Amino acid sequence: MTVIEAAAPLVRPLPDHRPVAQDRSRRPEPATPVPLPLAADPVPTVHTPARDPALDPRLRGQLQGLATAIVDAVAGRRPLQQLIRWVDERVLAELALRSRLFRLRGRSVGVRSVRLQRTEDRVEATLRIGDDEHGEALALRFDLLGSRWVCTVADFGPTPGPGGITAG
Repeated sequence: MTVIEAAAPLVRPLPDHRPVAQDRSRRPEPATPVPLPLAADPVPTVHTPARDPALDPRLRGQLQGLATAIVDAVAGRRPLQQLIRWVDERVLAELALRSRLFRLRGRSVGVRSVRLQRTEDRVEATLRIGDDEHGEALALRFDLLGSRWVCTVADFGPTPGPGGITAG
């Protein structure tokens, strides 16, 4: 061994850290399906409330008319006092708030569609409302109190704040 070889430090090359190039010309083969064993227990059923598939046409007309009257009151085409007999006081307060918001935004909404679903002692309505530019959803719940149907819930979704910002 020479002096020069002894003085040279030992340098080891670094391992190649680059990924190995893969052949992408072939498509991967699909995995073979594996049969699953059949369950010994029957599939549990989900409980759904009893529904009346045939809503009385007279009741349907009455509630669609009431839903339209609620939207007309919010749009300012009908005074809110006309709804006192047909809506809960909390719903009346919500309608007054929404009416002010729609007036501030300069919007006049109308009913695009109504869907009614009866469950036991109540009827739930979903409405698509809006003007030419914007559309919104409205959910109403009508409960049978005595001999008349009363709107006990009106849900317009989140309340928009100033500048269109939604308040929680």
